[in-house]
Amino acid sequence: HELEHCHVYSLDLPQLVADGSRTPHEACAHIFAEARKTAPAVLLLPSADTWLACAEPILYTTLLSLVLQLPAALPLLIIGTISSNLDSLDATLRARLLTIFANEQHMLPPPPLKERAQLFERLRKDVLAPPWPSAAHLPKRPPRKLRRAPPPPPTARWMTTA
Repeated sequence: HELEHCHVYSLDLPQLVADGSRTPHEACAHIFAEARKTAPAVLLLPSADTWLACAEPILYTTLLSLVLQLPAALPLLIIGTISSNLDSLDATLRARLLTIFANEQHMLPPPPLKERAQLFERLRKDVLAPPWPSAAHLPKRPPRKLRRAPPPPPTARWMTTA
């Protein structure tokens, strides 16, 4: 909840190459500029291992330059994700990741099966629950009998003078 007020920007590789009006490194620089303008912000680099393995050298160099030029006091959180263990990556790719995210890695172990089951238990119950009865199948209730409201008292405007 602490980050709900922050803008979130994604440096997803398909998003960078999808814009035909600019090159991927121009799109990367544009996203960084927007994130700096709207700080505090979060900059997400999903599948950073795939991203860096597929990126052209100019795109990697642009990203690295932008990260290294960030002011230390700028409230910009850069989050990169990888789906495998850092030690299992190619040495060049690991070096690129460690250059961008220098000494700022946090390994998240997969959650235990019990915790995963608890997370999805409510969803499972909702899926298996019988559907709500439709209004067509509900028994018809007769409308309540309401007593007649008394007529309003006469006002001076309605009274006629003789």
